[in-house]
Amino acid sequence: DKKWWFHNFHSVPAVAGVTILNGIEEDIRTAEADVINELLKTIGKTDFKFDTLTAQVVPDGPTIVSVGQQFKAKAFLSAFNSKDDPIVTMNGSPVKVEGGEGQIAIGATEGEHEYTVDIALKDPTGAMKHYTTKGKYQGIKPFASVSADNMNVFYIGVENPVTVTAAGFTADKINATISTGTITGANGKYTVTQTTTAKDGADVTVMGKDAKGAQTVVGKFNFRVKRIPDPVPKIGGQQGGSMVITNFRAQAGMQAFLENFDFKCPFQITKFDCSYIAKRQDAKTTSCTGAYFNEQMKTWVQNCKPGDIFYFEKIYARGCDGTPRPLPAMTFKIM
Repeated sequence: DKKWWFHNFHSVPAVAGVTILNGIEEDIRTAEADVINELLKTIGKTDFKFDTLTAQVVPDGPTIVSVGQQFKAKAFLSAFNSKDDPIVTMNGSPVKVEGGEGQIAIGATEGEHEYTVDIALKDPTGAMKHYTTKGKYQGIKPFASVSADNMNVFYIGVENPVTVTAAGFTADKINATISTGTITGANGKYTVTQTTTAKDGADVTVMGKDAKGAQTVVGKFNFRVKRIPDPVPKIGGQQGGSMVITNFRAQAGMQAFLENFDFKCPFQITKFDCSYIAKRQDAKTTSCTGAYFNEQMKTWVQNCKPGDIFYFEKIYARGCDGTPRPLPAMTFKIM
């Protein structure tokens, strides 16, 4: 039953006792260091190890947003181990995993669909951990819209502007082709030109490009192809009738006007015949080339008197489509 101090220090010189005490102190310090090292080993022992950081943006709502509304999303850093593929399932079905990332691809059907994604990964201790998330997506039938900006018809000889849209595709992912004529443009704004009439009209086919670059036909639309309507010949703003002599003498020629037409297509008079019937005299006839009165007509116009009649016929005009157009005759009585 010897005491600890008696066992270690009885009959021991003072110098030796100090040495023994120093040894005990060192043992205590060594034990302290061993305990700290063991505790440090347990820190992070069950933590996952990551070697990749990526920026992620998760939409907080629909990704197709109407003009005037806001697109909302959450942005954050995502960490994962590219060398340790997790087990990913969606609605219970396995998902292909590459480089630590699950590659989800779903063939959408019409309507709203819910999904549950489960990601399972072993922690460093070998225990399987599961992380689950839920969401929704909506499948819609692809449809497109082609609207002629002026009217629902393509006219020959002018640029017909059209607007093309397709649900599920942004403007830069849309392409349009036409069965007859030509169509040019991009980003939803196109111009159609036609050179000849088409019995069955012109079919505009709208195609959308998916994320992989594949083209999908979204819709087909038929448009009539028509000739630009005939213009109306006028002199001094009138299509015949009575005209004051001073106004008539101020005229130098004839003009052709497209009335109630939305496109810019100027017409030029190419030729016409004029018969001048002075009061109690026989008719005199002359032919004019172009829109202006010839020298003979200028003389008649300056010498005409109230009661005289000018009869214009065989009037032709040519517009932007290049086709000669016969126009109706006009009669003017001088007042």
